Amino acid sequence: MCQMSFSDFEYAGKRKQTRRERFLAEMEQVAWSGLVALIEPHYPKAGGGRKTTVRKRGPAPKWQQQLEAIDQLPKTQQKFVAQMLDALIAQATTKASSEGREVLQ
Repeated sequence: MCQMSFSDFEYAGKRKQTRRERFLAEMEQVAWSGLVALIEPHYPKAGGGRKTTVRKRGPAPKWQQQLEAIDQLPKTQQKFVAQMLDALIAQATTKASSEGREVLQ
């Protein structure tokens, strides 16, 4: 390899600017402090997440075991089970209302 001249060296540094480099150069010109101040009141604060629930010791109730088993099913089967439960609940409410009993919702 031969030695580079000054003009060769300057030309080597003048390569075409990529889209990424142009984008990053544009982003450096944005007034970020103003945007952050605008967004900050609406941004979620740390520590406001879901609260953990304490589980009881011992075996889970039967309904909870059944719900966990349904949760393990594929989404299509879960949808089918939900439709079946809705139909059973609707049937039970119409039967109870025809008998004059109050139904818990």
